[in-house]
Amino acid sequence: MKKYRYKIFINPNLDFELVPINQVTDLDYYAFLKKEKEKDLTQFLFTSKLTINLLVQFMKEEFLRITQIELYDKDENMSEKIFEILNNYKNKNISENQLHNELDYLEDDYSIDIKKVKVISDVGNHGSLTFYVNGIFENMDPDYWNKLLISNLETAWK
Repeated sequence: MKKYRYKIFINPNLDFELVPINQVTDLDYYAFLKKEKEKDLTQFLFTSKLTINLLVQFMKEEFLRITQIELYDKDENMSEKIFEILNNYKNKNISENQLHNELDYLEDDYSIDIKKVKVISDVGNHGSLTFYVNGIFENMDPDYWNKLLISNLETAWK
C-alpha cells in the first residue's frame, strides 16, 4: 500500500486544511511552509493536551486501537503507563475524568511531550495512521483516515 503524507493547517475561518506533502523533501520543507503561510494558512501543532484529548476521542471508537506512543524523552516506562491508562479507559475501568487526572502532568497547552502516535483500525483494510507533533500525518487510506482524523480532531480541539 502507498503511504500518503499530509500537513495540517488552519485557515482564517479556523477550519482544518490538509495539504499533501508527499512531494515535499526535507530541503523544501521550510519553503513549503512559507508558501502555505502566504496563502494565509497557519501551521497546526499537536500539543500534549490536544494529543491526549485526541487519543480519548480515538478510544471512544470501538474499532480503533493505539499501537504506538513515542515520547520525546524516549521513556518506555512512561509510554507504557500512558498505554495502560488509555486501555483502562477504553475498557471502561476508569472514567474520562480519572484518565485526565492521571495524565494531568502531561496535559499542557504549551508542551509537546508526545512526539508520535500510531493508530490502526480493526475493521477493513485501511492500514495505519501515524501523526506527529509537528502536524504531519501519514496513512495508507486517505479516504478513510483523513475524514476520521479531522472529525475526531475537531471534537478534541474544542
